[in-house]
This record gives sequence, structure tokens and C-alpha cells, in this order.
Amino acid sequence: MRQKVFITGGAGFIGSLLAVKFIRSGWDVVAYDALRTFVLPSERAAYAGQVERRLRRIREAEAESNGRAQFQLIEGDICNATLLERNMRDAKPDVVVHLAAISIADASKRYFDEALSINQTGTTNVFSAAHRSNVKRLVYASSSTAYGDFIHFPAREDHPTVPLEVYGASKLCGEVYVRTYHEMFGLDFVIVRPCSVYGPTDTNQRIVQRFVECGMQGQEIQLFDGGNQLLDFTWVEDAVEGFYLAATHPAAVNDTFNITSGTAHTLRELADIALTHFPDLKVVNRDTADPVRRPRGGALDIGKARRMLGYEPRTMLDAGFARYVEFCSEA
Repeated sequence: MRQKVFITGGAGFIGSLLAVKFIRSGWDVVAYDALRTFVLPSERAAYAGQVERRLRRIREAEAESNGRAQFQLIEGDICNATLLERNMRDAKPDVVVHLAAISIADASKRYFDEALSINQTGTTNVFSAAHRSNVKRLVYASSSTAYGDFIHFPAREDHPTVPLEVYGASKLCGEVYVRTYHEMFGLDFVIVRPCSVYGPTDTNQRIVQRFVECGMQGQEIQLFDGGNQLLDFTWVEDAVEGFYLAATHPAAVNDTFNITSGTAHTLRELADIALTHFPDLKVVNRDTADPVRRPRGGALDIGKARRMLGYEPRTMLDAGFARYVEFCSEA
């Protein structure tokens, strides 16, 4: 009997590629997605087209499986507890991967009430539905922002968690809740903490997407504080591999893993990479601090995921940036 995964946010940036990964591995996939975006209204034009590309990619993988795997898309909101539980019970999944969220910090600030509703109430709805559906394992997408300012470099999974804004706080709350569901009900879980994921079909205006689009559209980019902010940029397919291992590897259960590239780059380095593709890109250096307070980041320690799961990122920033530019040029 084939195994089945239920992916909340399964038509999203990461979720759609994860669906492809599962299908190619012989799993049936149910994608539960509200098909909404929380970027600024001026940035929403590309959303429908990117969702179409994601779903087409999934359908192609399903067709290539020659009946060995099936895909189902359900349009639904995780804040609708009744609808969510009914669909999960009907699906009878072995594993749930919970990716649905307002998935970036800036949007969580703009849509504060929705962030609390989706990232906290919606998340506990998913946990409750998984418990009542006798799911074998739940994978929860947390975030490196749960750490807040890094005080140890690289940051291991036992780094203090002191988030600075609602997004990181809501993700950390989800971690507390999923551990509580495990203690109360025996729901097995895996917590994944990604960081700065980038790549084709992203529509959330993360930093690499903005750099690529500025380069292609001839717009300037601004670097505050000399561009010294550090981030652990993670190619989306590497993140997907980490989530797949979290969902399937026996050693992952009831543990927490950083899933990133394991290497930090400054925004200045990112700009230099962008300039190799867009020589006319105007980079404006500001000596002042970024007006938006952001956590002080750096590299995440991925040694635990390497040792226990065999996780190994394959695409570093320069190669990933080039692949992303190629995709955008052909889109």
C-alpha cells in the first residue's frame, strides 16, 4: 500500500517542490492550500502565474509516475478547523508536513492579526487534526527567526530562542505546541528550522528575489550598514531535501533540525554576485542602520542534520543565484 503525505501550503514555494519530491518517491500527495498571498498589492501580479507553474510541475511529475503516485489539490484555509479536519480525515495521510503560514517577517508585521490567526491558531488546528487523524508523523516548518539575534556562531539547535518580532514568535509558539501535543497525545513530530530560502517561483519578496528582480528591471538596491548583515541563504531544492528527510528518516522523529546551507554570506557578497549577472545594477551603500530592525543572523550549524539524516546541501549561493537568474530569464 502506497504511503500518503498531506502538505499544508502544498501549492507554495517550498510545498510544491516537496510535493514533486514525494511523488517521484512513490508517495500519494494531498496539497491543502488557501491559494492566497500576503505580499504588497503592488507585488501580487506574478502570484497566479507562479502558482500555475508550480502546479504544472506537480502534474508533470504525477504523469511521469505512470500511476505509481497520485496528486490531489484541496483549496482550504487552515484557520477553518472543521474543513481542515474533515479533509485530513478523508485523506488518511501517514505524514503531515505543515508549511502553510504567512511565511516572511515583513508580511507578518503588515498583517499582524492575520499572522497571529494563521501562524498560531491555524497551526494548532493542523496539530489537532493530525492527532485526530492518527497521523504517524508531523513535520513542522519553523524558522531561524525563532533564535532572534545570534549570539553563538554557527547557531546550533540548542541556541537560545528569543525572537524579536511576531513572525519568529509565532514560529516558536508552534514549536512549543507541537512538543506539547507529543507529550499529551503521542503525536510524533519533527521541527525544521530553515533560513533565507530562495529560488524559482518565489513570490514573497525575499531578499534574493528582490536582488534578481532589481537586476532584471534596472532598479537600484540599497545596502544598509555597509551590507554587513549575514544570512544563511538556502537553495530551495536543498530545503526540500531536508524536509523530505525530516518526513521519512527514522532518526528524525521527535527532534529539531537546522536545514540550511550551513554557510553565511553578507548582503554585500550577495550584491557582488548579482553584479556578475547584472553589471549595470546600481548598488547604493548606506552607512546608516537598516530602518527595519532585523535579527542579527549568521550561519546555522547543520552538523546534526548531516550526522543523523544524511542531509547535505548541494547548491551554494553563487550557483543557486545563477540558476535563479536563468529561470527568471526564461519565464
